[in-house]
Amino acid sequence: MPAAPALLVSCGAPTRGGLDVTDDSATRRRLAVPETWHPANVRRRLVEPPESIRGPEQRRRARLLSTLLVIPMLLGMVALILASLGLNPLAHGATDLFVPITLVLVTLVPFAYGLSRTRHFTAAAALTVGIVIASTFVSVIIMPEAPMLLAFTILGVLVSGLFLSTRTTVAVFVSTIVGILLL
Repeated sequence: MPAAPALLVSCGAPTRGGLDVTDDSATRRRLAVPETWHPANVRRRLVEPPESIRGPEQRRRARLLSTLLVIPMLLGMVALILASLGLNPLAHGATDLFVPITLVLVTLVPFAYGLSRTRHFTAAAALTVGIVIASTFVSVIIMPEAPMLLAFTILGVLVSGLFLSTRTTVAVFVSTIVGILLL
């Protein structure tokens, strides 16, 4: 009986045409993402607080505030585009007011984000609380048929509790309740 052909199995490093491909730096350079666009670097550049903020708790708060503002900033730009095209399904009859209000919010959120990237992150937190509460009240005023939007005022109180003092948070809570009762 004739012998079966031998099966060659490579137990070494992967090869391409006899060349070792585990250290193909030219291929890695072609396929690699530039360092500035690497996701970890982009995240760090977007949310890391400046060196002027030294305390670990202050740095954590500044990082959290920056993170919380990046997403609404991007969503606000999408909302502005949709509102300017008249594609807002929530604005029943309030389309004339929705575009300018969205424009103001899309302008204020990046301003708050910019402040959060400096040593003035507490002012950015106060501005963020004001934006959240004011946008909720304005939404209810221009769309009175949707009073359930008032439930979102609690977000302003929660953001205040995260970043501002207890006394300020109590003041925000009381003023929010008074505002709801005045509506």
